[in-house]
This record gives sequence, structure tokens and C-alpha cells, in this order.
Amino acid sequence: MRRGALLTVLTVFAAAPALAQEATVLQLVSVHDPAAADPSVCSIPGAPGTVRLVLGGTFSSVRTEASSGKVNDAHPHTVGTGTACIDVPVAHLNPASFFPIGEHLTIYGDWHFGRLHMAGEGRCTYQTNDLPVPGVVLTGCTMEITDAPEGYLGGLASSNSVFNPLSIPGYSTGSFWTFRLFHAPEPEHAARSRHHRR
Repeated sequence: MRRGALLTVLTVFAAAPALAQEATVLQLVSVHDPAAADPSVCSIPGAPGTVRLVLGGTFSSVRTEASSGKVNDAHPHTVGTGTACIDVPVAHLNPASFFPIGEHLTIYGDWHFGRLHMAGEGRCTYQTNDLPVPGVVLTGCTMEITDAPEGYLGGLASSNSVFNPLSIPGYSTGSFWTFRLFHAPEPEHAARSRHHRR
């Protein structure tokens, strides 16, 4: 890599921490909770040839080791609930083609975290269907936050998810989530007013 290109790459990574000033980031864990589901969120019919799954979840904050990032406590405080509407092709439920690796699902999510209400849509991708045991599906979901809370432009939600459609003992359906919400530009008069008060 030429020196100029390398400096460009290093500059981009050096500037990354500034994103914290441009966005609010939430890192949460969700556990499947049927009582938390809001079926009205999934009122629009699914695509032909699919089964509509309505999954509710309770979302909690996480506590990590500062030195390593290891999660020590995944449920220190409940922050809200969410509902996911997932269209699963009927063919994916066939034992001969059970949640085939690399296939995608359409997903819509709606979340309530205190005063923050947001919604988004995107897709999930099956990563494995036999780890840690056959029948447990590991998947990753990515959604654009298209309905953002007041004061935000929008953002991205992504998950590291475990799906246990066969209810195999010892494994829970749930996810680790990252939400990144980008702040809307502050009105110029408000910025000037706050500067004047300093």
C-alpha cells in the first residue's frame, strides 16, 4: 500500500471516535418474551409463501469488563421492549432444507426504550443451523432505522442472534443488539443561544 493511501486509512480510523459526538449508541441484550409482543405492529400481510412470525422481546442493558469488553452481566437493568415481524419462507421449515445457511429473511422491528420509540426494516441472514447443536439457528440481522425518535435523523440496528425454533432445552431465543442513532442538526439559533450563555 502506498504511503498516501495508508495515511488516508489511518486518518479515517483516527477520526472514528468523533462519531460518539454525532450519534447515540445503545448496546442491549434481548430475550424472547411473548408478553412483550405487539401484534398490531405486524398487521401488514407477509409475502406469499411465507409464515409470519411475531416475536416479542424484553431488552436490557449489559455490563462489561473495561479491560476486555467481556460481558459480565447481560441483564442489569431492563430498558424496554420490542416486536419483530419476520417472514419465514415455508420451504425453510422443511427438515430437508431447514433454515438454509446464507438465505435471507425480511424483518421489521419496533422498539420502545423509555422515551425513545423507533422502528426499522431490513433483513436477517442465516449463518449456521447446527451450532452449538443441530436445530439451533445463528443469524445476524441489520435494519435501517427508518422511524427515528425526535431529534435523530435515523440510524442502524444490528444483531447477533440465536433462534431456537424447535425449543431445544438449554438454548434461548435472543440477541445482542447495537443501535446507532445519528443526531439531527441543531438549529442554528439554539447553538448560538447556548454559546452566548457560556
